[in-house]
Amino acid sequence: MRLKHFFLGVCLFATASSSAVSGKSYQYPFSSRAFRSFVVDSFRETPNNMDATFQYLNVQSQKLNGKPLKAWLASQKQKVTGVGEVRAKQEMEIGNAYWAFIKKAIPKFSLERGFEFHFMVSKGERQCFLQSVLMSSMFQETGLRGGVIMIWKNPTGGESNNGHAAVLLRLANNTDVIVDCSDPEPFIKHQGVFFFSPSTKSYQFANPVYNSDSATIAGYKVAGSTKQVAPSFAWPLDTKFLASQFEYYRGEREPKGVFYGNVTKTGLRGSLKHLQESVRRCPQNPLAVFMLGKAQERLGKKAQAKKTYASAKKLYTKYGWTPDNVKAK
Repeated sequence: MRLKHFFLGVCLFATASSSAVSGKSYQYPFSSRAFRSFVVDSFRETPNNMDATFQYLNVQSQKLNGKPLKAWLASQKQKVTGVGEVRAKQEMEIGNAYWAFIKKAIPKFSLERGFEFHFMVSKGERQCFLQSVLMSSMFQETGLRGGVIMIWKNPTGGESNNGHAAVLLRLANNTDVIVDCSDPEPFIKHQGVFFFSPSTKSYQFANPVYNSDSATIAGYKVAGSTKQVAPSFAWPLDTKFLASQFEYYRGEREPKGVFYGNVTKTGLRGSLKHLQESVRRCPQNPLAVFMLGKAQERLGKKAQAKKTYASAKKLYTKYGWTPDNVKAK
């Protein structure tokens, strides 16, 4: 199958359309307006110039790759010349190259502020979500089928409430791999993932089924099910979810806000504002809805919190898995 069959029109992961989310909403190549909008949001409350993000990445790429980032991505695109298994191997080589670049170009890992592009520029910081959005934009700029997913079960089976993000890369041999810049190796066998499914027309919790001899994914089992479905069941998360998740992190990490023990009213109100915006941007983001309920509860808005928690539980149930901290509310 030739390259044009892998990236037709506006559809990144499949040619089928969805009444809930269009294929176009999965696209945010590095040079696109969609990717730039994530950067604009990050710089909205700072005096700095958002173009500093692109300048920073160009400087790092020049130092590490001998070319500005966009030119280096174009050179990587020229390396994808094969078909089938040959092409899949080339795609994994590019995945490894992008994984290595991000880890070197943005050297500091910070849970506190690493989700903001402006802190990437000023402090050289990243965290799982920012690095995954950036890597996905690089894959898409290169014509590869990559996008962000959330992780709810790590390689050892430890569960979290969508507490981590990584990149789903679909290969030419119709298997998937998960690329994770938070790990010392690029291709990771996470045991629980959250993505959009065109089959169910909704977000979905699922368990990857790995091929025995590699980190490639042969299919998925919807959480709680024993039936295996093909990789085409999984699409990455769309741009409205990604924009929502950036706002979620702003609410979560608001100083003395909802995520912390030593809260203040000012901090909680700051969290509330960002979480309300997160839910406005994507009302189907279950973690954002749940944490909005928590902010409301900690501000003494118990009736509102009760309704919000109920909405969150419905979303988790619909998507196939409910975390213990959500069940307890």
